[in-house]
Amino acid sequence: ERELKLGPGGLRDVEFAVQLLQLVHGRTDTGLRSPTTLAALAELADGGYIGRTDAFQLDEAYRFLRSLEHRIQLFKLRRTHLVPEDEADLRRL
Repeated sequence: ERELKLGPGGLRDVEFAVQLLQLVHGRTDTGLRSPTTLAALAELADGGYIGRTDAFQLDEAYRFLRSLEHRIQLFKLRRTHLVPEDEADLRRL
């Protein structure tokens, strides 16, 4: 899948999962009310709402996808979430 944000396992999936857990548990645990995905993910792990291994893997995947997204956007000089297909473009990333 070439879509970083909306594709399966993409940025949106991580953001949605974190926000869903914030909604479910944040009512009683105010420490989960963080405005950023990564901070909320850490708080969810610290609170025992998700396993530390899962949180670590989601954190790493999210950071990687965001970094890749930013590199693609800087290279293309426009907002995009598609991984290039051209081999030369892929090497540049």
